[in-house]
Amino acid sequence: MDIKIYFEMFNTTPENSSRPSSSMPPWGRNCSQPQSHDRSENEEIDDEDASLLEEDLIPEAVDEYTNKEDVDQVPSDLPSNTDSSLNQEETHSDQPTKRKPGRQPGATGYSRSSSLPIHNEIIHLPQVCKGCNEKLDSDDFVKIGGHCTLDIECDGEENPGISVIHTQHIYAEYTCAGCGFVSSSRPNITVEDENWNVRISQYHLVGPSLASLIVYLAMEMRLSRQKIKKMLQTWLHITLSTSVINQTIHETARACEPLEQQIIDELNQADLNNVDETPWWERGGGSLYLWVFVSSFTILFTTGRRTKEFVASILLKTYAGILMTDGYCVYREYTRRMRCWAHLLRKAKGLIDSLDPKAQAFGKKTKNLLNCLIQAIYEARDGPPVDLMGKYKSELSDFMLECENILRDEIIHPKCRELAVEFLNDSYAIWMPLKYPFLCFTNNLAERALRHWVIYRKLSLGTQGKQGSRAVCILASVIGTCNLRSCCPWKFLAGVLKNSRANQSIGKLPSLESSKEKFQEARRSAA
Repeated sequence: MDIKIYFEMFNTTPENSSRPSSSMPPWGRNCSQPQSHDRSENEEIDDEDASLLEEDLIPEAVDEYTNKEDVDQVPSDLPSNTDSSLNQEETHSDQPTKRKPGRQPGATGYSRSSSLPIHNEIIHLPQVCKGCNEKLDSDDFVKIGGHCTLDIECDGEENPGISVIHTQHIYAEYTCAGCGFVSSSRPNITVEDENWNVRISQYHLVGPSLASLIVYLAMEMRLSRQKIKKMLQTWLHITLSTSVINQTIHETARACEPLEQQIIDELNQADLNNVDETPWWERGGGSLYLWVFVSSFTILFTTGRRTKEFVASILLKTYAGILMTDGYCVYREYTRRMRCWAHLLRKAKGLIDSLDPKAQAFGKKTKNLLNCLIQAIYEARDGPPVDLMGKYKSELSDFMLECENILRDEIIHPKCRELAVEFLNDSYAIWMPLKYPFLCFTNNLAERALRHWVIYRKLSLGTQGKQGSRAVCILASVIGTCNLRSCCPWKFLAGVLKNSRANQSIGKLPSLESSKEKFQEARRSAA
């Protein structure tokens, strides 16, 4: 019996279980063979380290024993302890002296050396006297400071390409002729926030469009901060540090933070929401999960615990729409719910591949029933309305009776018992597609939305803290929502950051009604 259990455990593949495709070795991803149990890379590294340590220790041991044996064989004409003390002083004098970390006293230091010419000069002048509220029209201003901004311009389809614009911003002050009050212009800087260590400021080297490009390279192309720095320096001759690049990404995320509540409100008004989760790596964050809530034109990414309280904080318990989920028990708080049939088919395939005869029979019966119902749903979509629940009432009753008989069997296969329990507990959610054949009976929409960020997690090894996770989730939500609404997310992000830096309203997400019209036009053109 133990051999059967271990065989089935090692025989699990993405085709017959919920294991992801990336868990298979490279030589077995195109087949359903069990994984090999070769030595891992960490073990090889440990062996190499151990061998290196042995090679380092052996010569020391040999020298030690050699010195002990040759003490009496030292020639008497060699110098005495005086020479040895001199040699020790010479060796100590040759060793470099320790210095404090950081910039040394008298060093020239390092700063940004830009050879780009100044293309534009913008003088920011105060328009009204802050003392008497009179309009200032005099040209007698005094320059009090300024900064430079690097940005990019895309001319569009007629003249494709990217142009780097180097703008110098100058701030000035006026002395009012009427009251003598000195009014000055300053760059806008937002107040500090305990949840963010970056501030939205006009006093920034990176312009809005360049910031949008950096977000595109980091989030969409999944490039590291070092690769973004190298790409900008190689192709655009823009030299930025990795700290400035990371600060730009977080500043853009903070500018988009007010849009998150609008996304949550629209999800609670949607007719259908697909929900899924995947583990997320955050330094010091514990066991977190990346959640996705996606409807037809809105998507939300967020990190949190795998609890029903967290789901209720996003989708209220008064949510009246339909929820498409997997078999996780926290979703049972919502009455109008659908189960993903792809998960059930994979579990049935796992029972068919087992060595237990009863489990194989139940797996085949489950697979045949689901395939028959899927074919009936496709026919109902193309033809006239059909009452599928009434048509397959006897087949469903026999199958549910089979599930009850499995629970009475004490020596049944454990995976077979678990699948039967799922059908009995979630029978209403599982057979929901028979009542609404026009709805999708899989959770592929949420799983496809997570796939990109699963690859991002593996390449970046997660995030370094809570602020990094917030930045990824906010930007992913805004980018995904813009894509679903047929709006360019990069122009939208540049506009949001520009307005936020100017202390203006960032507006709302792209219009939902216009997105629906574009979707209908695309469907008509495809037909």
